[in-house]
Amino acid sequence: MQAKDLPLLAVFAAVVRHGSFTAAARALGQSKSLVSESVRQLEERCGVRLLERTTRKLRLTQVGEQVLMTATTIADAARTLDSILDEHRNAPVGTLRIATTHDLGSLLVAPVAARLALQHPQMSIDIVSDDQSQDLIASRVDLAVRLGAPKESGSIVRKLARIAEPLLAAPSLLSLLPTVSRPRELHGAPWVRHSLLPYHGSLTFSGPKGETDTVTLTQRAQSNTGEGVRALLLSGIGIGVLPEYLVVDELRRGALVRLCPGWIWKQVTLYAELPSGKRKPRRVQLFLQALQETFATPDGLGGLWHRFHHSSDY
Repeated sequence: MQAKDLPLLAVFAAVVRHGSFTAAARALGQSKSLVSESVRQLEERCGVRLLERTTRKLRLTQVGEQVLMTATTIADAARTLDSILDEHRNAPVGTLRIATTHDLGSLLVAPVAARLALQHPQMSIDIVSDDQSQDLIASRVDLAVRLGAPKESGSIVRKLARIAEPLLAAPSLLSLLPTVSRPRELHGAPWVRHSLLPYHGSLTFSGPKGETDTVTLTQRAQSNTGEGVRALLLSGIGIGVLPEYLVVDELRRGALVRLCPGWIWKQVTLYAELPSGKRKPRRVQLFLQALQETFATPDGLGGLWHRFHHSSDY
């Protein structure tokens, strides 16, 4: 017996269950001759007779009874497997495992995933936060949610939003700087940077009319997380740039101020990365849908995402 012979066991079990080749053929949607041939092949593979046939009825041999037990177990396992696969295709079950950065994990991924899990009790959440990119397959994650330019890979990328990174400073530092209208007037100013971003001693900023300024800045501090950069900016040690979603509350209450309004360092892409384009489990489909709805509605996450994504400042 080989794996390819398993369908023969299913036909054999159907013949016994329905009591005749004709009834089994009707139930299986096959011809009577095909059903009979399948049972003959199974007996040939087993090397023993499984059914005693008369013109009126069928009777299992002793070994046929034991083979039937195995065939029934296999059929039950197949039905269980089909049920499991059907659940994962059509219902959000299992663990939704998401890779993301530290700041996106706390501000976006965790609230959206938790809201989804509360709606679907059979789904659990596992969030892996790391500002370094991960191999999705090796890490066994369903998807990653990240910010920046997606790297070339075999993964599937779903773009979610474009987010501006303005020039920022604490009011305490702003009082020590001259009044500026464009970035080039900040030459030599103290600088706070994200250590994972490329930096060659200067940055180029884009203005509201498409003009650009390249500025040399003196680095005073750095951090390898967005939250760390934000804390340094709030301390007043230097100016810097961050995606606006990280500083919406600070800008609202005046803890941070935009320098050179209308100027930005760049716009970055918020994107979801998936291991492949094959059909995704239902939990992943619903999470992606929830992310998109977060950006599409004014009340998503208290309106935070709507405000920065639809901001007219840029």
